[in-house]
Amino acid sequence: MQFHRSAIARLFVMAAITATLWFPPAALLAWFCSVLFDFPIRAAVTFGDRIHALPGVVLWWLIVFLPALAYSAVLLPSWLEDKPAATL
Repeated sequence: MQFHRSAIARLFVMAAITATLWFPPAALLAWFCSVLFDFPIRAAVTFGDRIHALPGVVLWWLIVFLPALAYSAVLLPSWLEDKPAATL
């Protein structure tokens, strides 16, 4: 199946929204685990203090973005079934 450029853009936007929506539940889960297992949450965000906190958050977002992209790719064809195919 061949995607139109606008469909690919919608795919990436949907994946970005999905990945971003996972951050509040993931933060709560990370906080709960850090309290339960007594480890600093900064260690998880910074991968054991190997990188700074901001690049760590961006890297975690990218890690979550990849499965969200696959999820979006599975759901996107159902969006296009009702619409006629776009032509160039």
